Amino acid sequence: MFHSPVDATYGDRTTFLRIGPISKLGVALAACALMFGALPAQAGVGIAVVLDLPKQAKAGSNAGVLTIANVNTDAHLAATNLVFDITVTPSCGAATVGGACPSGSEDPGVFRIHPEAVGRAGSSCEGTVFAVTTTDALTGEVTFKAPDGHVSVAGAAAPDTSRQCVIDFAFDVTGSPAKGGRTNVTTAYATAWAMSTAGLRPGVGANLTTVQVQ
Repeated sequence: MFHSPVDATYGDRTTFLRIGPISKLGVALAACALMFGALPAQAGVGIAVVLDLPKQAKAGSNAGVLTIANVNTDAHLAATNLVFDITVTPSCGAATVGGACPSGSEDPGVFRIHPEAVGRAGSSCEGTVFAVTTTDALTGEVTFKAPDGHVSVAGAAAPDTSRQCVIDFAFDVTGSPAKGGRTNVTTAYATAWAMSTAGLRPGVGANLTTVQVQ
């Protein structure tokens, strides 16, 4: 069965956004989407990104899941999306609508994601080993990089197993949250970019979830 990105979440608070094609105003539209929420899909290229973390993270190894689904519409409904630039910021002192930890709220060092993640069996990226590397020391952001530089998520006409990439990863608690208004609560962010194989139209998805650290 197709794994609904909305139903997948079990953290305290999660949102996801998608935007339609980016043309002349691509950069501006993406920025607006991340700042103010979802823009209406127009001609239909989009991805849904969901970051699943346990409601309470405890000392030792914890399990996390990153789900990326093709949510193209209209003329791009059946098109495959190539997904790249998959990033996770494990901890941040602010929970705001958007795909990035706000400036001044950076709080790295709460979680450490293990250096390898694996595509789940039965999803489009089954068996893919992702190298997880730090790309922003200030925020603690890491990038999940596939060997080919991207993974594919097929359109609505494809089998359910091809329509989403589910990535399993592990992380450790390495510290306590130092920022934010709630004791021992931090916020994690995830983003990804995609390019449709039909007309090379891009889209972007973002997600956040909160976690209590024990």
